[in-house]
Amino acid sequence: MGRSNKHGIPPELVQQFVMGVFEGSMHSKRVESLSNAVVGVTQASALSVQAIGHGLAVALDKNSKHAIKQVDRLLSNARLDPWQVFGVWVPYVLSGRTEAIIALDWTEFAKDGQSTCAAHLVTTHGRSTALAWKTVEKSQLRGQQTAVEDEVIDHLHRIIPPDVEVTLLAESMRLLRRWSSSTLVGSPSRRPFVTRKICALAWVCRRRISVIVDGVTDCCCCPQSPMPCSRCSGPLRNPSASTA
Repeated sequence: MGRSNKHGIPPELVQQFVMGVFEGSMHSKRVESLSNAVVGVTQASALSVQAIGHGLAVALDKNSKHAIKQVDRLLSNARLDPWQVFGVWVPYVLSGRTEAIIALDWTEFAKDGQSTCAAHLVTTHGRSTALAWKTVEKSQLRGQQTAVEDEVIDHLHRIIPPDVEVTLLAESMRLLRRWSSSTLVGSPSRRPFVTRKICALAWVCRRRISVIVDGVTDCCCCPQSPMPCSRCSGPLRNPSASTA
C-alpha cells in the first residue's frame, strides 16, 4: 500500500486516474510506467529523473535505485511518442466542452539551456491546464522557432475534437502572417489586439505596445473590480481596450 504524498493525494488514486485516461491507447505496461512516473512527479521536489524516481520510491515504498531506473527507462523509450500521449490527453481535457481558450507561449529554462513552446487551456480557477508542448535546446533554437510553433499548432489542430470552438491566444504576429492570408479584422497600426479566423481556430494576438483594458469582472474575490485577481480568470463585461 502506497503512502499519501505531501499534497494528500493517494498514489493509488493517481494511478487509477492515469490508467483510466490512457488505458487502451498504448501498451498496458507502458501505461503502468507512465502512471508510476506521474506518482513520482506528485511527490518529487524537482523535475529531474533522480528526483522523480526518489518520489516514486517514497510514495510506493520502493527501492530508490530501482525506481530511478524505471523512470529513466520510460523517458528514454523511443516508443513513447509525446504526440500519441497528447492525442489522448487533449480530447480528454476538452471533453464536454463546446468552446475553449488556449494560450500559446514560450517559456525559457535558462539553467537547463532549454525553451518550451506550450499550449495551455485557460481556466476560470486561476491555473491553466497544459495540453501539448515541445521542448528544444536553446542552442538549436536559432532559426527553428517558427518550425516549432508550426509543429505544436498543427498537431494541436489535428487532435482537438471537431465540435470544440477554439480561440487561440498568442503574442507572435508571425503566427498570424504564416497561418492566414485573410484580412485583419480592424487593422489600424496602433490597434492593441488583432483577430483572425484561421483553420477553424479563432486567433487573438497582442501587439507589443502598452494596452489599457477596462471593464467589470465577475471575480468572486473582488466583485465589481476592473480586473480579476491573480487567482481568477474569466471574461470582462463591457470591455474596452486602448493604447497608452
